[in-house]
Amino acid sequence: YKGRPLYTSGVSYAGHYVPGISAYLIQKANPHINFKGAFIGGPWMDADVQLYFDSYYLHVTKKFNVFEYLFFTFTSLICRIQFLSDKDNAYDLCSGINSQKDNYADDKNKMNIKETEEYRSVGSEVLKFWNAEQTQRELGVYKTKYEIKNRTAGSLLRRYDWLVKYSYDIAFILDSKYPVTLMNGDLDYTCQYFGGLAAVEEMPWYGKDKFLEAGWEKQGNETERRKADNFIFYKVFGAGHLIPRDQPKVASKLLDEFISLYP
Repeated sequence: YKGRPLYTSGVSYAGHYVPGISAYLIQKANPHINFKGAFIGGPWMDADVQLYFDSYYLHVTKKFNVFEYLFFTFTSLICRIQFLSDKDNAYDLCSGINSQKDNYADDKNKMNIKETEEYRSVGSEVLKFWNAEQTQRELGVYKTKYEIKNRTAGSLLRRYDWLVKYSYDIAFILDSKYPVTLMNGDLDYTCQYFGGLAAVEEMPWYGKDKFLEAGWEKQGNETERRKADNFIFYKVFGAGHLIPRDQPKVASKLLDEFISLYP
């Protein structure tokens, strides 16, 4: 794979590891790694900003009344102040506020607010696959019951990494003149697009002023976008958190366009 074009991509928590890995590759400048750019869907990248806009999203989508909107906007502001003043000790406060907000929202499916069926975690789907009779027969592993035993890594990751800002790494990638494309689904509450847009509007990069001045370009009934130089922010209509699942053709089209623009 030496010299071949390398694109980093992912969804959700990829808003942490894709910018981090991409920035690392740029800094190392390995001549054998032909890094081209980063493409992320529904990124969790800037917790204090994104959490602050959750209540606004829930109000706009009629999940919160005015009182709930104002109350959780205020509590989220407290979370943000705590984060900015003492981020190492902000987790318990911000996590508690977030859980209470979710309970008031009473959404069965944070991944897509239009879906009524309760969201089944990726972990449960993976276990279902590994415990399926056909899977075990193909692997030659019989009557084995797989289950998640150790959640320590996940809890530590959430406590010490969940609130870390990775929008600065995105800014670094852009300042290094590599392209970045982000996309958010309009039905996604987990990483709603108001918070995602606010996070990138705050990013300190060379094209910030141009991006702030850029208008929305609507592309049919599929998406609308804002673009400045090597950065594009998409809002995907009819998509929740898992855009490739909800709008596979659109997601594939945007990825193909990204690669063709930066071969």
